[in-house]
Amino acid sequence: MSEWRSRALKAFPEFRSAIQRVDSQNALWVELFPHFSAHYDLDRLPTQDEDSNLIRRIYMYAIWCSGAKDWRTREAVEIGFFESLAFAALSSKKAAYDQIIEDAVAHLGLPRMKAHAVALGHLIPREKLERFFQDAQVTADRNQKRSAKRRR
Repeated sequence: MSEWRSRALKAFPEFRSAIQRVDSQNALWVELFPHFSAHYDLDRLPTQDEDSNLIRRIYMYAIWCSGAKDWRTREAVEIGFFESLAFAALSSKKAAYDQIIEDAVAHLGLPRMKAHAVALGHLIPREKLERFFQDAQVTADRNQKRSAKRRR
């Protein structure tokens, strides 16, 4: 069994049949991203803990894929996840946009987001990508200040 599929089965046991059915890493991201998008449906915010766990697992799997040995796995996450992330955020209403930014900063971290800037900006105009990163920077700064206050 391929490493990407094995890792996906561990990360997403609830999607076992879909993971076994897909024939490529790209097809897996086609299966996963609608679950990511549905999490941020405005009518569902704030979300359930179970949904937040799924989002965390999607981010963690994306991080693993981006560092995988197989170039097809790395390419698939760039196309299937990172290209869609900023586009989904910027296509959302404010509450969902803010939550996507918050989650991306929390799970990926700003340096990793910047490392994927080319993919993040692939589907959106440059000025919108700049706005996305400015908002991510504000969120990262705010989170850092909160963290510093807790340590005191």
